[in-house]
Amino acid sequence: FAAASFLRGIRFIQVPTTLLAAVDSSVGGKTAIDLPAGKNLAGAFCQPSLVLCDTDTLNSLPLDIFRDGCAEVIKYGVLGSRTLFDTLAEIPSGETLEAVVAACVEQKRDIVQCDEFDRGMRQLLNLGHTFGHVYEAAGGYAAYTHGEAVAAGMTQMLRWQIAHGFGGDFLLARLERLLARFGLPTAIDCDGDTLRRCLTHDKKAAGSRITVVVTERPGEGRLEELPLESLWEDMP
Repeated sequence: FAAASFLRGIRFIQVPTTLLAAVDSSVGGKTAIDLPAGKNLAGAFCQPSLVLCDTDTLNSLPLDIFRDGCAEVIKYGVLGSRTLFDTLAEIPSGETLEAVVAACVEQKRDIVQCDEFDRGMRQLLNLGHTFGHVYEAAGGYAAYTHGEAVAAGMTQMLRWQIAHGFGGDFLLARLERLLARFGLPTAIDCDGDTLRRCLTHDKKAAGSRITVVVTERPGEGRLEELPLESLWEDMP
């Protein structure tokens, strides 16, 4: 964000040293800061000159921080690669970790090349983030990590879509088992008032409607535009 803003933009290199940054936030040029009203509301698109993902830097991570990044890895498995989803029976390490990072980066690269400015298919990468950003904001960006919020956000989105006739029962069962294996939450408590307040400020919302990602099976994510209120209508 600083490089995108200083002198109206300077060249910069990304050297991610967490799994979350390596597979997701370092690639694609999205950069932003959080505001009290919501997640990533002040930002820019600014592509790095180089991204260097050296998996040796991940060896020093505490296990909980490493697992936090696994939530984004699982997102890529659900979203775009049945093969990747099926390989995540165990926490990746060594050569497997390099292959997993490469698969996630390649998937995001291909999507970003088709939609750099997030007006179409790049919104698929928001899988789990609609509810996830609510959880982060509700916790003051301190109670839950991004990975924890995204993990619970994916399962909540699946529960919502199942309840509203979009299917996904089998995927939800598999996803919950996988997240539990990685020590990630499958649900986060959030009251209806907080949900309404945070979703209203979601940058994906336009007026009274919002675009969300639904998926019935790994590799089959699609975008659906819905009335914003449908995401909280059944909440207490």
